[in-house]
Amino acid sequence: QLWTIYVFPYWHLWFVQALLVVFGALFILETTGGLATFPRFMTVFGLSLLLYFAAPFETHNVFGVYNATYLLPFFLWGLGAHRHREQLQGAPALVATVLCFAMAQGYQAYLVLTSVLPPIDPLAHRSVLNLLIGLSAGLTGLQLLPRGRLLERVGRSSYPIYLYHPLANFVYSSRVT
Repeated sequence: QLWTIYVFPYWHLWFVQALLVVFGALFILETTGGLATFPRFMTVFGLSLLLYFAAPFETHNVFGVYNATYLLPFFLWGLGAHRHREQLQGAPALVATVLCFAMAQGYQAYLVLTSVLPPIDPLAHRSVLNLLIGLSAGLTGLQLLPRGRLLERVGRSSYPIYLYHPLANFVYSSRVT
């Protein structure tokens, strides 16, 4: 049943399917002006959070729609950070994101150090804590870390590297054995 790898998520390629769904949603949002203003962006972002937690497509994950509801808030947050810099990257936003990141990551560290946690599958266990850490860490890093020109150049190729890394692993492992 080879056809199923094109319709249902398969290994690491679930990310490709999910991104295609996210890009399709963004195309619709852009053509309708859904992200044009900060209030509209925040409305769409709020709806993406509802989809993140409701996970309505978990049992029917055709073309990675369920996985797309996981990626969408993170993708939108990064888009919003660049498009709405005055609201999301000013001094008040920096203080809020640093505090959010410190508290969320501190609590996560406390949980890890004081209890035995089962392995976490982020797609299956969508938690507020994971979401807060991811969103606040991204925005904090964007505002506080220096730009790395070399990393920016490598970043342009990161998606093809991601897509083709299993082939490199296969070639390497076949030579080693």
